[in-house]
Amino acid sequence: MKAIGLDIGTTTVSLVVTDESSNILKRLTVEHESTLRGRCFEHIQDVNVIKATSMLAIEQAMNSCPDVECIGITGQMHGVLYVDGAGQPVSPLYTWQDGRGSQIYREGESYADYLSQKSGYNLSTGYGLVTHFYNQKNGLVPPDAVKLCTIQDFIAMSLCEGRQPCIDATNAASLGLFDLENGRFDTAALKAAGISDRMLPRVSSGRAAGRTAQGVTVFTPIGDNQASFIGATEGRRDMPLINIGTGSQISVFTKDYVEVPLLETRPFPYGGWLLVGASLSGGASYAAMEKFIRDSASMVYGKEHQAYEAMKNLLDRSPKPTNLPHIVTTFHGTRYNSAATGSIERLNMENFTPLHFVYGIMYGIADELGSLYKSCLTVFRQRPETIIGAGNCLRKNSHLRAVLEERLDCRIVLAKNEEEAAYGAALFALGEHRAMGSGGISESKQGA
Repeated sequence: MKAIGLDIGTTTVSLVVTDESSNILKRLTVEHESTLRGRCFEHIQDVNVIKATSMLAIEQAMNSCPDVECIGITGQMHGVLYVDGAGQPVSPLYTWQDGRGSQIYREGESYADYLSQKSGYNLSTGYGLVTHFYNQKNGLVPPDAVKLCTIQDFIAMSLCEGRQPCIDATNAASLGLFDLENGRFDTAALKAAGISDRMLPRVSSGRAAGRTAQGVTVFTPIGDNQASFIGATEGRRDMPLINIGTGSQISVFTKDYVEVPLLETRPFPYGGWLLVGASLSGGASYAAMEKFIRDSASMVYGKEHQAYEAMKNLLDRSPKPTNLPHIVTTFHGTRYNSAATGSIERLNMENFTPLHFVYGIMYGIADELGSLYKSCLTVFRQRPETIIGAGNCLRKNSHLRAVLEERLDCRIVLAKNEEEAAYGAALFALGEHRAMGSGGISESKQGA
């Protein structure tokens, strides 16, 4: 049996085909180039571009491996879009990076803070229901919108030619105002916040979303954090996972529901929970450093070239300097303080160099994750000796790995497969398809 795993990321669509022996038969990563212009605080993307890119990737995979039996899907959490009664998009995708929740609502209080106070849930800008609350208050909900959903739920619905999205608890929890222990949106909190539940997708009670026109079973998408954990650990539950892409996360599994300061408790598909410490920057901080160097070179020479290779060469040929500036990399705020900003301290004439700044950024990333890692350690009886590493930023930068190993006092071992989330989605689909036995789907076709 073979399965497709599809991961709809912030900038790319990644796909793998794997079999029951966990062999990777095909892999594909394509930039979807869907970013739309908006106001300075907006992060919005073209849903139709993402859909076209995803469908083309699946078509190519099916042409290469026509005996694929099931499809697992994952994607960027927190973000939402609106669909009409026919299941067609009537808005852009408002991504997890969207900042409208940080805008002032009234009396100096942001939309996210107001919603948190009214609902009793700790919510941040970028959470789907914070975005929806802002749109609702500013008349931005499309008049023909019937439901909101994540981008991965939309793709699954489209593959099954459905009209109504459904959502797994792993994605539903990422929207906010979700009762984790009971597995449903909190109607009392929604009412207190003045949000109607009529636009919320149905929380899936089963795993299969439906079938494609070719009869391939499509499973209800799971969150990319959970999919990455499945793909990177390949069944292990006793080691933390650190993932650095655009943002960064550190995740640990616990079989019991617990709440830990600074961490989010997220549902895990097979039962149990992930405790997640999430930074809004991570790789975005390193990208900001690259852009600064690139823009500086362009200003001098009038030509623009990516600076990543130059930064790597600088790190490779230079010993790690002392007297580093202290750089705080909360450039996008934090989950719990959207107003937080980055800063630079201990700067002098000796450390005002590109090398010191690049190292300062890496230590800033490590320090932010290190504080979250300390909270994660509360669920371990014994401090782990190894952390599994994932994400392009971590894979491509051995110097960042070394800095993290120093700060976390732990060895980092890279996950075997590079497309961790797509691979995890494929493994999840294989497992669920086996559990279904004869291949019958556990839920009726979406929109039927």
